[in-house]
Amino acid sequence: MRVHELAKEYDIKATEFVDIIQEFGIDIKSHLSGLDDGQVSDIRHKMSIKDQPVEEGHDCHHTEEVAGFTAEDREEVQAKLAEVKERQFASIDRPKGFFGWIASLFS
Repeated sequence: MRVHELAKEYDIKATEFVDIIQEFGIDIKSHLSGLDDGQVSDIRHKMSIKDQPVEEGHDCHHTEEVAGFTAEDREEVQAKLAEVKERQFASIDRPKGFFGWIASLFS
């Protein structure tokens, strides 16, 4: 299916629809680009989600819990990541023996 054909389903100009699809992360060049069945179903799903109204009193951008993670969970994950990074760069063992001696000549 071509992009312009799918744009007709939503009654949107093809050039505007190209921008919308690119925002979804699908790499297309123009309104004449072809879409496979998986891309078409993905676009239709995302368009249906995009068209749904946001519930009153529910601000999806400023919630305490995102995807099941609370602020404490995020802080814990950040701390663990920092710990792992420290361990990765903590110490590099220098070669020992003959090769260590040769390496020390050049460092």
